[in-house]
Amino acid sequence: TAYETALRLEPGYAAAHHNLAGTLLQLGRAAEAVSHYEAVLRLEPGSAEAHVNLAAALIRLGRGPAAVSHYEAAARSGLLAADEQLRFGRALAEIGRIDDALARLREAQRLDPRSVETRVVLGMVLSAAWRGPEAVQHFTAAVTMDPGDANARTALADALIEADRPAEALTHYEAALRLQPGQAALLHTGIGNALIRLGRAAD
Repeated sequence: TAYETALRLEPGYAAAHHNLAGTLLQLGRAAEAVSHYEAVLRLEPGSAEAHVNLAAALIRLGRGPAAVSHYEAAARSGLLAADEQLRFGRALAEIGRIDDALARLREAQRLDPRSVETRVVLGMVLSAAWRGPEAVQHFTAAVTMDPGDANARTALADALIEADRPAEALTHYEAALRLQPGQAALLHTGIGNALIRLGRAAD
């Protein structure tokens, strides 16, 4: 590519490293992108944009914990947008920093209050922290915003089972099954759990 030509001519050209990394990431070559974003940071350690993009590439590789320090570096510049705050929150939750994760997720929600995904992730982190009633509130909000989101429906149903509200859970499992028949095995298991709690084991 033209960027690779530029780097052969001038290996220390940070902009070419950055642009090549972005191209590689778009092509699904995240591991190669990481090496070029790291090169940018060796040349320009204060580049908040490179920190954010490197963190995103690491997450693509399933290396969420490794992304945390790069999001932290970018956050010190105040650069993080809603989707970046969401990914940062997820990465923090992955390493058990639940309070920090919730703070980032709430900031993502503030920046993009209509994001169903943020509501669902908030609910999941709250559920993992044994804060079920708050989780139900976020899952309910997600379903209200997008009744056709099968993942939000399933997450809400799971939380309602934990809250001993099986009749409501059954309604959402059945709706999720209509929306996402490819997940029939998982959802029928949830439906079965709800029916047992309702005293309808024979169903």
